[in-house]
Amino acid sequence: MLSQDTTYAAYIVFRLGDKTYGLDYPAQEASITVAESTSTRKVCLQSSVNEDEDWAGFGDPLSRRYHRACCGHLVFPGKRSDGWMELKLGELYVKDCDTGEVCMNLMETKVCGPKGGLLVQGIEIRPKKGLLASSSAMSKSKHQAGGEEQAATTTSTVACEIVRLPQELLMKVLSHITPQDAARAAAVSQAFRAILDSDAFWTRFVTSVHNLLLFHYNGQTLSQKEMFLCLSDRPILSVTRRMSMWLDRQTGAKCYMLSARALNIAWSRKPQHWRWIIHCTDRSFSQAAELLSVCWFEIRGKIDSEMLSLNSTYAAFLVFKLDDESAHRRDFPVLKASVSIGGCKSTRQVSLHGSDGDEDGLPSHPQQRADGWMELELGEFYNKQGNDGEVCIRLSETAELNNKKGLIVYGMEIRPKK
Repeated sequence: MLSQDTTYAAYIVFRLGDKTYGLDYPAQEASITVAESTSTRKVCLQSSVNEDEDWAGFGDPLSRRYHRACCGHLVFPGKRSDGWMELKLGELYVKDCDTGEVCMNLMETKVCGPKGGLLVQGIEIRPKKGLLASSSAMSKSKHQAGGEEQAATTTSTVACEIVRLPQELLMKVLSHITPQDAARAAAVSQAFRAILDSDAFWTRFVTSVHNLLLFHYNGQTLSQKEMFLCLSDRPILSVTRRMSMWLDRQTGAKCYMLSARALNIAWSRKPQHWRWIIHCTDRSFSQAAELLSVCWFEIRGKIDSEMLSLNSTYAAFLVFKLDDESAHRRDFPVLKASVSIGGCKSTRQVSLHGSDGDEDGLPSHPQQRADGWMELELGEFYNKQGNDGEVCIRLSETAELNNKKGLIVYGMEIRPKK
């Protein structure tokens, strides 16, 4: 019944009543199946939630966190000229008349809460705008038509060949790409999209932290992809609450923050040298270490290499602030930073003060972070197979032994080198 060699889009046409409920959270899942290939996407029948609004009506705090994490990846409806709303369920390519039936589905069965107020007119299937419905229909001359027909034939042949590849082979190939590449590949082929939306693809990013995720999202029924989105949206605390971890959304690599309490800070148990302060923030840790006065300055941090992503280059950062007096006087000395793993050690000179712009060749300087803290890169290292033991990070100044003060330490962050 559909035109051959044409890419279509399917839309549900509907309205929402004055007393609509249960359709804003959780998100619905739309799927389209054609020629044994299924594509899925997350959709929401109601408009996107404004993060500045009160989230009290969106379930418990963990549910609200999940909704915020996934909100940027949902497809929302648009207004039609006839007064109805339409929500795109997906796309499909019809090669020839032997394609068979096209099955469209919209459902939400994970949270069995009441839903109401939806008025459905039907499902509309129409050619996707911006694409050639057929090469002959868009031709302006025989020569142009011939070129377009050849291009369309080549494209459809490639798409057909991809669909015909065994699912196991496609999964094997796609299992080596990053989440950022997955988003691009899903837009190329419906066969790719079906695999890249599956738990089989996303499980490799969350398997190693699955127990920790279950601890934090107890009672939540999340797919592997939803777990990844939640974990790349914001950090979660370890059981000891002295370390947080999250996933890098571009690469899927594991990232960690060691709190000040998890660091080995020389003289930190002496109240005349260091004190622990309550730092009111929306970040993971509520305490920071404030330097009052020391001559021998040394901070050490460590993390087991098996906790990190394999075959990845990491960088270690000190996350800190300077009080107003120390920042203004710029009298904190040059420090020595080192990172060692498996017998390999790198060292560098660093400064806690910002660069004046005319200090070429002098120590590394800190950068301002979006959260208001400063970060100073202490070094980088390569984690090959995760069997090199501990990664040891050290920041020190033990040569001049002059008085040092005014430093506030939040922690050390270990994340992939960009």
